[in-house]
Amino acid sequence: MNILINATMLDYKPTGVGQYILNILNQFNRMKIRYSLFTSVEIQKNNVKLIKTTKFVRPYPYKKLAGFIRFLVNQTIFPLIAKNYDIAYFPSTHGSFLLKNQIITVHDLIGLHFKTQHILQYLYYKLALKFILKRAKTIVSISESTKKDIIKFFEISPQKIKVIYNGINHEVFYPRKNAKNYVLNKYKISNYILAVGSSYPHKNIHRLIEAFVQLQKENPYIILAITGYPTSYQKELIKKYNLENIKFLGYIQIEDMPYLYSGAECLVYPSLCEGFGFPPVEAMACGCPVAVSNVSSLPEVCGEAAIYFNPYDIDDIKVAIEQILNNTILKQNLIEKGLIQAKKYNWEKTAKEILKVFKECLHA
Repeated sequence: MNILINATMLDYKPTGVGQYILNILNQFNRMKIRYSLFTSVEIQKNNVKLIKTTKFVRPYPYKKLAGFIRFLVNQTIFPLIAKNYDIAYFPSTHGSFLLKNQIITVHDLIGLHFKTQHILQYLYYKLALKFILKRAKTIVSISESTKKDIIKFFEISPQKIKVIYNGINHEVFYPRKNAKNYVLNKYKISNYILAVGSSYPHKNIHRLIEAFVQLQKENPYIILAITGYPTSYQKELIKKYNLENIKFLGYIQIEDMPYLYSGAECLVYPSLCEGFGFPPVEAMACGCPVAVSNVSSLPEVCGEAAIYFNPYDIDDIKVAIEQILNNTILKQNLIEKGLIQAKKYNWEKTAKEILKVFKECLHA
């Protein structure tokens, strides 16, 4: 089987989709699967044939320019290369108008749910993605929730969509016994609740901040630690309420995330829309109790191992956090269930199911 993988979304500071690509590639390498990789980054593996493209496709640091360049490359250069392969795999929500042998992973359709937030992504989804997906042999969806969105927005046959859940790296995400000291020494925080992801409106951090205002009245020593950097609106909220116990931690290296999860009183994930939702599962794997939104893919992915709240209701967010902070038995129960739930998701299983899709498409 002659496989070409489009990794134009890879850069040297990979976040969600980038981590997905890296983990799939790592598993293919472990299984000694031979493939060609179309990318702008340096990867040296014996089983990989590297086909280099321009650095301007990298999400970091080229952002919107990279999106435009990726689209052009995927419609021109990449199809010329891919026609010589049995399978052309896009592990991100991209693809080509020209290819019939492509398999595409769709992570989410947040751009269609929040079009003013991601106007360029919205236009790509609205004007191009529907036709690209109809050309695909198979579409991989990372959750049933995303599958429903694909059917709803693009009128794609359910039989064409295969749900394959993400994994997490259990060699990285596991409970760290010295986490509280590590976090105190490096980040100067303790007695904190953790929130992951601050920059996009759909992450709903502004409502979490509003809930934290109320929470602090009865828990004056608790800290809200948020990964990433504050938006201008978040800064205004913090100034308005004169909040000193909110700490933005900036960009966090993946090696530090298990310590932040393990040392937290809980993870709060108030997102309004997720294709899968890595942070709650990563937190569970690290023995951190989680409180998450009761919308989108989160109930599907977290199962019975989380406390749920209405992400549009500030009081409901506050009550969910208080349940964990004030109930030791509930907290321990969530930790135990979370450790079990997280074991359902591993990259080896994900990669094997994707490889199975390749083989099915080859013989279809």
